[in-house]
Amino acid sequence: MSMKQNIEIDGKQVPFKVSAAILRIYRMKFHRDIYKDLRFLVKSVGDGSEENSNLDMFSLLMFENIAYIMAKYADTSIPDPHSNAINMFYKQIILHRGLPFEVKVPSARPLYMSVLSEKQLNEELEKGYADMKAGRAKPASKVFSDIRKNYNV
Repeated sequence: MSMKQNIEIDGKQVPFKVSAAILRIYRMKFHRDIYKDLRFLVKSVGDGSEENSNLDMFSLLMFENIAYIMAKYADTSIPDPHSNAINMFYKQIILHRGLPFEVKVPSARPLYMSVLSEKQLNEELEKGYADMKAGRAKPASKVFSDIRKNYNV
C-alpha cells in the first residue's frame, strides 16, 4: 500500500509517493536511516517558528534527500542528483588512473584594468564597443538572467 500526493513547488505540481519501500530505497541511495534523519529534522525545526528553527546545511541536505526519494519514487523520469555524476567522475578517475581528460592552462590571460596603460585601456574599450556594434554582445539583463537560470541563483 502506498500514498501519493502532489505538492506545488515553484508553481509546478510535483508528485510525491510514500510506501514501506521508501525506507529501503533511502538507505540504498544515501546509506542512512530515514527514521533517524526525520527525527533529527523534527528536532531541528523545533516548534515550527522561524525564530526557534535550527536548520543547518546538513538538515537542509537531509530534507532534500528525503524529498528527492519520494519524488523519484512517484516519477522515475526525474533525473538522479548531481552526486551520481560526481561518483561516475570519480570512477572514471580510478579507471584512467588520473583525470579522464587533458588539463591545459588557458593561453589567454584575463586583463586587469589596473595594469593597463591609458592607451591599452582605450584599445580594449574600443574592442568591446566594436563587438557591441557588430551584434556580438548581450544586454546585461540577459546575461544575469542566464546566470540565474544556469546556476539556480
